[in-house]
Amino acid sequence: MASNTPRLGLYKKDPIADANDTFNIQTMLNDNWDKIDGKVAILGPDGKILSEQLPQQSLPTASTTQAGIVKLNTSTNSTSTSEAATPSAVKEVNDALVAHSADYVKHITAAERAAWNSAEANAKAYTDSAPEAMQRNLGIFNVYKSGKDANGIFTIVEYKRANGTLFARSVLSDGTSPQYTTRTVTYYDTDGTTVLRTDTYTLTYDTDGDLISEVKQ
Repeated sequence: MASNTPRLGLYKKDPIADANDTFNIQTMLNDNWDKIDGKVAILGPDGKILSEQLPQQSLPTASTTQAGIVKLNTSTNSTSTSEAATPSAVKEVNDALVAHSADYVKHITAAERAAWNSAEANAKAYTDSAPEAMQRNLGIFNVYKSGKDANGIFTIVEYKRANGTLFARSVLSDGTSPQYTTRTVTYYDTDGTTVLRTDTYTLTYDTDGDLISEVKQ
């Protein structure tokens, strides 16, 4: 008894049950060839199957929770969660990161840099002009002595900065050498001429003539 194949529906005869049937070229050969030919893909000039003969895919768009088709994006500031960065975008970000890491100046904004510079200037001004800082920092300056009297006492001591500007001048006066009774200390701004302040001390001595106190007036 004749039947058809399950996939292409090709007509075929049972060799035993249909052994005495007349061989029909149209149904047994030609129709089957046409069915086969209709199912075979047509190749293009490049030897590949034409796109219109390929089965249509229905894939979802990819997301952070679902696999699927992903669109490429060369942007370096995109907020998309469904597009993928291209190697060129990744390289652009990496190049910027490398340049930023190598440039220490750009790590702060212009406003931050100005604030730091101002703080440094204020700190320097404090070192030069604050009363307690003035006294504490005398030892870091170059010292010049003059006005040597008959007893070998230098009545003038100047403290100068590394650039040669005057920081402070100490002058002994009043009384009789070597027991001067007044010491006047004048402090100067960074230009070395502008007076910032003047401190005057009263000097006292014991019966042996040794200095025992300097009291600020």
